[in-house]
Amino acid sequence: MKRFRSRADVAVLFLGLLAGNANAQRRPAAAEATLFLLLPVGARAPGMGNATAAASGTTEGIFWNPAGLATIGKREVALNHSQSVIGTGDAVALAFRSRLGVTGVAGNVLDYGGGDVTGPDSVPSGQLFPRNVAVVVSHGARVGKGLRIGASYKYLQFRFDCSGECPAVPSTLSSTSAFDLGLQYDLQLGLPIQLGVAFRNMGLRLATSSEGDDQPVPSQIQVGALVRYAVPKTVANDAVVSLAVDVIDRLEVRRPLPRVGGEFVWEGTVSVRGGYVFEERGTESGGASLGIGFSVRRLTIDFARNFSGLSADAGQPPAFLSLRVGF
Repeated sequence: MKRFRSRADVAVLFLGLLAGNANAQRRPAAAEATLFLLLPVGARAPGMGNATAAASGTTEGIFWNPAGLATIGKREVALNHSQSVIGTGDAVALAFRSRLGVTGVAGNVLDYGGGDVTGPDSVPSGQLFPRNVAVVVSHGARVGKGLRIGASYKYLQFRFDCSGECPAVPSTLSSTSAFDLGLQYDLQLGLPIQLGVAFRNMGLRLATSSEGDDQPVPSQIQVGALVRYAVPKTVANDAVVSLAVDVIDRLEVRRPLPRVGGEFVWEGTVSVRGGYVFEERGTESGGASLGIGFSVRRLTIDFARNFSGLSADAGQPPAFLSLRVGF
């Protein structure tokens, strides 16, 4: 009997725990693999505790709330990288403005890491490569004064490819589609306040060619607010403080959990962020996070790190890096 050995075994167990399923299978099954949609993409959002429902102005809106794309000035391209014990994530995103609003296109790959398939003599006969792939097309636009709307279409794949001989572990290719819808509204009540709501990952069930059944995609609703405060020049020159508070749950809304974040931006060049995600105990994404950012002309570099959760307990705290260029 051949067997599969890889850090992907651990990764999929963690993905199961991310959804509160302590009995996650040890093999990367498509049921668990759809949970990669719950993992953060980008570095600005994790730095602020993933309080993103009202966030706007960058291509990260493709992955969080497409309504936030509507405030992008002209064009932006971004490269996003993440690393944790679950795997390595890489995403590229592009947004451009037209008369109808702002359109965003992105590709996202989560690589769980390859693993050897060995025979009875313990000699490797092949390698398995479990990966998730998502292609996203988004559009955000202004409607009237202060209102923004957005929508995203996602094409999702779970790939379990083999290089060499893997007869006991057949290759798997599962795919489905999902949709995001988002709204944001600007309030002017002395301080500028942005409200946001995002319905994410709504769609079809994952069609599994090898398991004989379909698996649901993890749908979510996230509601939040973001307030900005311009620090008086007598205290700090050209400084802005932002505070965000969100609640998130599955669409059926059984136990909404909060997430909070803050950002201090000085002279539009240096950003310091912090946040906290309240999650079920023993999951991957909960706990405190910190982030920093630097902007030089059209280039922005963001970095964030989480300090708790299963990856941190395993000695590899999740880290996020983003490079954004406006043009």
